[in-house]
Amino acid sequence: MQEEAVLAAQRSLVTEEEIVDELEPRPGGVVLPSWVASTLAAVPGGAHPAYALAYCERDDDSCVARDAISRERRRFLELRALFVVDDVDGAPSRTT
Repeated sequence: MQEEAVLAAQRSLVTEEEIVDELEPRPGGVVLPSWVASTLAAVPGGAHPAYALAYCERDDDSCVARDAISRERRRFLELRALFVVDDVDGAPSRTT
């Protein structure tokens, strides 16, 4: 997570593996103040391919593939259009 980006944003969607009633601080953990989160959503498995302590291991192959895609703008835009937004009108092109 990029703390500075969410703190500077006008709105934010915070996704977590699990929403809990009580937070147990952990070394190296990040705690955002409640006022920075416009919306909070539980997204089990959402950290994949990154690492989330006690939830999932890092998927190095996926991370390496993602890094390669991010270096190639054309491929990145193709995948963004397929999985995130439709470049024509900005509407989601896929809901799952």
